[in-house]
Amino acid sequence: MISGKCINNMNQKNSLIVRLAGWRPDTRQCYVLFMIFMVYAVTRDLLEQYIPLFSYTDELIALSAIPLFCMEFIRNKPQKIFQKGGYARYIIGFLAFELAGSIAYQYQPFLKVALPDMFLCAKFWLAIYAGKVVFENFSFRDYAEKINLFIRVVVWCFAILILVDFLVWILNSGNGLFHGEIRYGIKSVKLFYSHLTIFAACCVFLIAMLAAIKDYVRGTEKYMLALCIMLVLTLRGKAFGAAVMIAFLYVCIYIWKKSLSLKMLACCIPIMIVVGWNRIYY
Repeated sequence: MISGKCINNMNQKNSLIVRLAGWRPDTRQCYVLFMIFMVYAVTRDLLEQYIPLFSYTDELIALSAIPLFCMEFIRNKPQKIFQKGGYARYIIGFLAFELAGSIAYQYQPFLKVALPDMFLCAKFWLAIYAGKVVFENFSFRDYAEKINLFIRVVVWCFAILILVDFLVWILNSGNGLFHGEIRYGIKSVKLFYSHLTIFAACCVFLIAMLAAIKDYVRGTEKYMLALCIMLVLTLRGKAFGAAVMIAFLYVCIYIWKKSLSLKMLACCIPIMIVVGWNRIYY
């Protein structure tokens, strides 16, 4: 027979596990983590150029979804996790279809090819799930001013570097402060990033952050415009398309006061076809 002392110890251990599983960063801790994430998002490419280990951080973030899901499973009843609106069920369903296809057709070796491919395909969704759980208590309203200040500093740093780069390029016979391709007769802008697309993605990320805090701070419009100009200065077709889409969505949501809908997103399709027509091959 199990003694009362053993049962008590087991209950204490179970209680400790449940408490650990139920832990989430508070609002302040979420803010600190969020700012670390923003700094990382802006500087990641630069860090990877000097410290290759940073290239694996997205895999680590995605893998963190597994223990986070286990914590959610312990804290909540399974039916609550998989209820309507639950995010984990979509990821598990996605992976289940991949697993079933790999087992049924055995097109490639499972451990060497199929399993890593499953992870790579789900990495984006796993990272979103990890962010959703970790930043559960985060409030844009409470820290909008600080986030806005950080973005303003980044935009001003970008603007100064771009101006200096162009001046050096003009005065130094086509050799700028940073390497860049010549497109349409002028130097494209990528600053210290390894590729134009990465700088463009960074601009889009900062625009998205400004959109998230727009209702809580003033003066975000001019920084959105500055980032859109920087986006266009990459002289990439995809960047042109992104800038046009951002402008279209801004007008619809903030000027015409329309709610984001599938109909609005469908309207983006002909716009993107016109903008990217020279990139469509048939």
